[in-house]
Amino acid sequence: MRKFPAISLYCSNLPIPIFIIILLGLGIYELQIGFTQWYYHILRGNIIGGWISGSFENPGPYGGFLAFVFPFALYVSLNQKTLPLSASNNRQKIFKRILLFLAWLNTIGILVLLPITQCRTAWLAIIISSIYIIGLNKIKSYWKSIRPQWQIVSLCTFCIILFIGALGIYQLKADSADGRLLIWKIALQPLTEYGLTGSGFGSFAKVYGDAQAHYFEQQTRPEREQMLVGAPEFCYNEYLQIGIEQGVVGLLIFLGFIFLAFKNIRHCQIWGAKAYGGALTSILVLACFSYPFRINSLLLLSIFIITTMLCFPIKNRNISTIITLCVTLIACYSLGIIGHPIHRQANEYWKKLQAYFYQGEFETISEKYALLYPYLSKEPSFLFEYGQCLSQTGQYEKSNEILEKGTHYSSDPMFFNIMGKNYQQLKQYDKAEYMFYQAIYRIPHKLYPYYLLMKMYIESNQIKKATEIAKTIIRKKLKVESIHTNKMKKEAQEFLSSAYQ
Repeated sequence: MRKFPAISLYCSNLPIPIFIIILLGLGIYELQIGFTQWYYHILRGNIIGGWISGSFENPGPYGGFLAFVFPFALYVSLNQKTLPLSASNNRQKIFKRILLFLAWLNTIGILVLLPITQCRTAWLAIIISSIYIIGLNKIKSYWKSIRPQWQIVSLCTFCIILFIGALGIYQLKADSADGRLLIWKIALQPLTEYGLTGSGFGSFAKVYGDAQAHYFEQQTRPEREQMLVGAPEFCYNEYLQIGIEQGVVGLLIFLGFIFLAFKNIRHCQIWGAKAYGGALTSILVLACFSYPFRINSLLLLSIFIITTMLCFPIKNRNISTIITLCVTLIACYSLGIIGHPIHRQANEYWKKLQAYFYQGEFETISEKYALLYPYLSKEPSFLFEYGQCLSQTGQYEKSNEILEKGTHYSSDPMFFNIMGKNYQQLKQYDKAEYMFYQAIYRIPHKLYPYYLLMKMYIESNQIKKATEIAKTIIRKKLKVESIHTNKMKKEAQEFLSSAYQ
């Protein structure tokens, strides 16, 4: 007797359609985590929701995942009557009910929970993907069916709602929106510089860090801009980041695959094809303002969706399925989801060593970090810790070699602060000065590099320069005040008092 005939029939009509029910199941899993987190925040008096991130690290990727699931849930909910399952077969009927139950539960759950995450990009992704799923033709037909005067009223109402909604979304996190606009503004410089070929895969952090330092080094920028900048790992625009790393050629190739994927399903009659297009639409919207391709799970889902859409014209469903699975497995291996056992073991061992690092037992773990270096040489956090260990144990030149490599994978100015301190220990004050200024230009509102620069000038007997930096420290407007910043300002004030006596 054949087992699960409903699933076997279902799989014969759509490439990997079981993926839909698996994805909807994952959606339910993430929703229950999100609602549990929300309930926990309500118990603590935070009705808005606080930090709701599901099983992800923060609300952004979590909202992105829910926005990815939503088109599948909406499509199944709206097209339940056309499901390619027989109503007379009991097992297929049960399968259909399960599928519809999951779809409706996801649709309602996501619409309730997503606003609480305050993930604005995911909201926009759901709106646009919903329009895609419902269909522009249906919207046009409805538009033509109403009277002209109601068309004018509807259009004016839509524009007002759109304006108020956009303004409200902006005001919700104005600093975040302005910060991303500033990132894009600065990122345009390396985009034009590297042109066709790009700077290389994974080089964005270094390229952007250099561009940001150059941007603030050129001239005095508005205080608002100085307060907004940080050390981003991503561009918050995948198209811009792909253009910087892979050049215009790489960006055009990527967009070419997207175009072919949508072209293949334009006239596709296979049930569920439009759901795949809706999910890809969500990802493409997310890519405009976020970093979905930097999250392994979302990147893997995107690769799976694009490959499946490209395989739709293949009449043989088995060949289509094999191609999709092969590409997905290759992607899994490349992303480290499967394979690379040594790398995973090195990561686990590093996590154990971090306890000793934070306790300041640098001599104990320096040699162990050296053993891990060949396997974690592209992890910026590991490189920073390893560089710190070498610096604390007096290996200043070796420390700078490691920290210099870390700047290729991170735009964090702390790498330059430690390199500057190393050069200071080596009495190479000119190089130390250069490093401290690099840290200052990368994030101008940080007080620490100014403080280190003042201490270096005092040590090297450059009193005039030290005085100027001390005055800057005292006048400096801080983004966040703390015990440490107050201590730095106090030391600067004491130095000035002693210098003028």
